[in-house]
Amino acid sequence: MLLRRPGDAKAMLASLDFIVIDELHAFLNGPRGLHLASLLRRLDDLAAKPARRVGLSATIGDLAVAARWLRPENPSSVLIVESTADSPELRLQVRAYADPEEVEDADGLESDEGPPTALDLIADHIFVNLRGSNNLAFAGSRKRVEA
Repeated sequence: MLLRRPGDAKAMLASLDFIVIDELHAFLNGPRGLHLASLLRRLDDLAAKPARRVGLSATIGDLAVAARWLRPENPSSVLIVESTADSPELRLQVRAYADPEEVEDADGLESDEGPPTALDLIADHIFVNLRGSNNLAFAGSRKRVEA
């Protein structure tokens, strides 16, 4: 976010209610956590009222440490919500695609469009099977996703 006038930040943050921190466990120690904590403090200073901080993590160890990180000035005010489900349902699908082998053009005429590549097959599968529903797909390469 780039603001050109100092007053813009206060106006923009006036209605800020929540800040969601995904994978909270990754910020509890180290320079990234210190930097984020500093940014959160600055947001609180700019906002009309401190925003609620929501920390999400499926692998967090010590919840008291997380509470102290979320609200160092008042960790007892942090409401800890733990899952009560015995085991969450996880549906997983792993697929692999390989680029088709190149074949020589028997008649010597090259076409502009060759056989589909692995990326074409993946895109088609995602479009046909996942369209209209909420899913999480890991691309493995940001460069190939942002065309």
